[in-house]
Amino acid sequence: MIALISYAIKERLNAIQSSVNVMARPRKYTEGLGDLVCEGISEGKSLSRICDGNKNLPNTRTVYSWMRLYPEFLHNYEAAKQDQADRMADEIVEIADEASSENVQVSRLRCDVRKWAASKFKPKKYGDKLETVNTVTHKYEGFTQEELELELKRLQSEL
Repeated sequence: MIALISYAIKERLNAIQSSVNVMARPRKYTEGLGDLVCEGISEGKSLSRICDGNKNLPNTRTVYSWMRLYPEFLHNYEAAKQDQADRMADEIVEIADEASSENVQVSRLRCDVRKWAASKFKPKKYGDKLETVNTVTHKYEGFTQEELELELKRLQSEL
């Protein structure tokens, strides 16, 4: 009797599982899926949060492979990251405005993280500005015109 019940339960489970349409995550690139991913990035979400939060979107590994395989998607993704940098810069002002004495350290951390990320995503606008100073010295500095001409003749004779 127990074997018969066990068999009936297994058969019922198999019927239920076969009737349920189990949808796997998409792997094939489409412009629509790429746009959804880029839209989430532009809104300030991480790629992990976008993909993990929606089973109708590919996993992060698939998105990274799309970047290698589809130049138009890579271009759109890079543009979305730059939009994300602008969004982060906007958020910094909001976070600072909403800071209080109770949460000033957390607010400072949130601002610092956004500043760092924005400087990496859009370095020309938000990155550190580096100033370089070049100083050139040579061994003929301070020579008179006559001394330079003599040195030039000497060097030419060595050739």
